[in-house]
Amino acid sequence: MGPLINTNVSFSNQREEVHDELKRIKVHENYGDNFFVAARRFINEDQDLILPEDALASVSTVAVNCPVPLENKNLVILNEDRNLMLSEDLLNGCQASTSNHDLIADFSEQTITEHLKDPSENIPTQLQQQNINININTEDNQNWKNILKKNCYFLAIIAVLTVFSILLVMNKNRIWQNKINIINSNWKYSFDKVHKTLAQTFINTFSEQVKKSNLYQITKKAYEELKIEYDEQELETANKENTNLDKKLSIKEQELEVAKKDNVNLDKKLILKEQELETSKKENLNIDKKLSITKEELETAKKENANLDKKLTLKEQDLETSKKENLNLGKKLSITKEVLETAKKENANLDKKLTLKEQDFETSKKENLNLDKKLSITKEALEAAKKENANLNKKLIAKEQDYEESQRKIKDLTIKIFSLEKEVKIIDKQRVKGKERNQVLRVLKQAYKELRESCAKLKQEKIEKETIEHQEILEKAEKFLNDNKEC
Repeated sequence: MGPLINTNVSFSNQREEVHDELKRIKVHENYGDNFFVAARRFINEDQDLILPEDALASVSTVAVNCPVPLENKNLVILNEDRNLMLSEDLLNGCQASTSNHDLIADFSEQTITEHLKDPSENIPTQLQQQNINININTEDNQNWKNILKKNCYFLAIIAVLTVFSILLVMNKNRIWQNKINIINSNWKYSFDKVHKTLAQTFINTFSEQVKKSNLYQITKKAYEELKIEYDEQELETANKENTNLDKKLSIKEQELEVAKKDNVNLDKKLILKEQELETSKKENLNIDKKLSITKEELETAKKENANLDKKLTLKEQDLETSKKENLNLGKKLSITKEVLETAKKENANLDKKLTLKEQDFETSKKENLNLDKKLSITKEALEAAKKENANLNKKLIAKEQDYEESQRKIKDLTIKIFSLEKEVKIIDKQRVKGKERNQVLRVLKQAYKELRESCAKLKQEKIEKETIEHQEILEKAEKFLNDNKEC
């Protein structure tokens, strides 16, 4: 048997081939044109549709493993993506159930008559068929109700046939098993096809009726108007937010400029402080040089005293030698009076010289004592000067550290105050009340107290120029606190 359908052949040629096949099977007389034209259209409809995997598997296995005998006189329909077998048993079942025949005939009557008017036209495509179905559904809105009623009969017939096929499955005969498989595959494909077409027609008719209704049009217009109003409100709110953000940005830029100016002034003050430190370091270096000079003078004085001590020792030695000589002279005087007289004269002279030497020695001792006193005084003065210099250095370092710490504290407190002010503004915007607001205000008060204490310390250290700016910040902060209290 040749194929029923070939997509390359024209519509009229296919129709003639179908009629030839029907005459051979001797069924054309019972059913006429309606059933087989509807069946052909039913099969050709949606050529791009892919069969379910189970149906394709069952059809392919039956077509390959179970060749169809000539006695059954099956219709073999070969398309590009599917192999479908319509057996004589299927046709007999359709003959017994007139409801199925009526369903397919009624469903395809209008579309078949339109296409039979011009048999020279080619087979319609999938989009053309869908447009034709949509036009038919819009003309007759009650058609889907009849389809649903007839679908109930069709489902009942399918259930009966499935039960009958299940009973036949129990038969162990191979021939009957093959027939049952063919029937099941054919009915499964036909049921899926009819179900999809019915669902599509129902969806198209229902959606078009809803869109044509006045209620749908009214709601659509109202929705569009509401959407336009909502978009306008959103634009207004967005513009207001943008203006507020621009104002905040300008305020922040002004604050940044003020902060930059403050930083420049602080840098200048730091430069002055560094210059003062350098001058103090230079003065300390000069003091150290003077101390080194005084130390050298002390060393020279010590050396001179050592030389004087050596001279005194030499004089004492000379005195001792002179005494020895006097003894020797006394011995010699006993020998000669002249020598004694001369010796007496010499002794008298020597006694005078000795008295002079003794006087000189006493004066030198007094001078040495005075020098020792002066040295002790200078040592004490040097130690006191060293202590004073050390204390001055410590005080300078402590003052510098206190100054730096106070500046750091003031900077930290200003940053903290700005952050707390931002938090208070956020709380005012959010309209938060209660414990959170009180906690933030307490923290602000503590920060302002710390700022005042630091400014008071700076006043005690006579740094009034730097505290003026911080006093202005305090006044702003107090105003801000009063405003928050009033709120």
